[in-house]
Amino acid sequence: GCQLLPLQNKVERKMLKKTVKKLVESGVCTSKEAGDSVREIMSGSANPVLTSSFLTALSLDKCTPDIVSAVADSMRSYSLPCKPELKNGEDLLDIVGTGGDGFDTFNVSTTAGIVVAGAGLKVLKHGNRSNASKCGSADILEAMGANLQVNGDQACKVMEKCGFCFLFAQKFHPSMKHVAGVRRALGVRTVFNILGPLTNPARPTVQLTGVYSKKLGPLYANVLKNSGMRRAIVVHSYEGLDEISPAGPTYAWLVEDGKISEKTISPKDFGLPIHALSTVAGKEPEKNKQTLLDVLGGKKGPHADFVLLNAATALWLAGKGKDFKEATDIARESISSGRAKAVLEGYIKWSNEFKDSKKTKSAGNILDTIAAHRTKVIKELSEKVPLPKLQLASPVTPVLARIEMGKMGRGKIPDIVALMAEIKRASPSTGNINANVNVVEQALLYADAGASVISVLTEPKWFKGTIDDLRAVKGAVMK
Repeated sequence: GCQLLPLQNKVERKMLKKTVKKLVESGVCTSKEAGDSVREIMSGSANPVLTSSFLTALSLDKCTPDIVSAVADSMRSYSLPCKPELKNGEDLLDIVGTGGDGFDTFNVSTTAGIVVAGAGLKVLKHGNRSNASKCGSADILEAMGANLQVNGDQACKVMEKCGFCFLFAQKFHPSMKHVAGVRRALGVRTVFNILGPLTNPARPTVQLTGVYSKKLGPLYANVLKNSGMRRAIVVHSYEGLDEISPAGPTYAWLVEDGKISEKTISPKDFGLPIHALSTVAGKEPEKNKQTLLDVLGGKKGPHADFVLLNAATALWLAGKGKDFKEATDIARESISSGRAKAVLEGYIKWSNEFKDSKKTKSAGNILDTIAAHRTKVIKELSEKVPLPKLQLASPVTPVLARIEMGKMGRGKIPDIVALMAEIKRASPSTGNINANVNVVEQALLYADAGASVISVLTEPKWFKGTIDDLRAVKGAVMK
């Protein structure tokens, strides 16, 4: 199921360098140039110096909706797949914020997502650990005992059972490791700081999104409109919160029917009282965990009203309730009936069903199974096709001999070292890795990075490969 292809030609892939040059000289670039540059960064083939230059030159004031849309699409193209099966007309929701608003509030979007699921809607929440606050969405769910490491297929199964699952950004966006060091070194906000809520791999149809700056409101609304999302709302409170505030008015940009409208919403629209932000301050994961349990247990007060505000908005977006007050009643009933708490308990239980799935079979056992399966396939094939026809039509120099002759250094690494790169869509231990990878594009990136050999996994059952992958890569790199 694995074929090795020695690379015989060098393919120039320098979009990132060209885009940096254009940004520096003219101050602008096209959305395609920005998207292709991020694709190059996500592939791992980009020079870190050029990555840093690109992120510095593409300042947030230059990020138009088209550029952010292209960059988000490029980042999502390298994410692990997550494809929930939705019935005709059924919505998939996310409630998510950019973070970075300077306020350390309770995990309202996470709790609201659970409440929304308790009201009968499907929620795949995309989120991460805390960057600036004491407790992020991943932190509180981990404190609850949930398994954050589910893959896309597993997340969909968990959601089908309980209505909710969490998509851990660090799990679903492994290619972000290629830019992590540069971002840490820069220490300033870049386009990647605003991509999180725009790159949910499950592609929700309805989304409540909070932003840390009012300037981002129209930008986000236009990006969500470009994505084809059925309905969305972007919010930013008067105080600067990236949630719907319990303390007063919140700016809101509503996306529906391909149009954007701006409005202001406040707790009175929901029939709820005003609460100072200090009353919904966040704490460490263990303390926030108890607050979440208290809210789902029916405890009333500022935290519960904060959750109702945001859950009701998401429910209203999805068509549950003719107005915010009716949607608030639905959210409140999700809690009082115990359904929201049951969603949380189900999520913790079912996510942990997959916790040790990698270990159900030892590596030796699964490799033995794969080997036995492939042996059977080859035996069946050999009975249909005489062996001589399967042999190579012309002699080739063995790969090791090529390495020893120093003919595969590619000019980027010493001839004494040969780099072998691998293309695979899935693995028996991890499941889907990059099921939608463009194998030709990936092969060319490997070639430009200096790889001497490419391994193409063609085994279909466990690695999701095909012989067509091999043919396509061979045609691209062995011209």
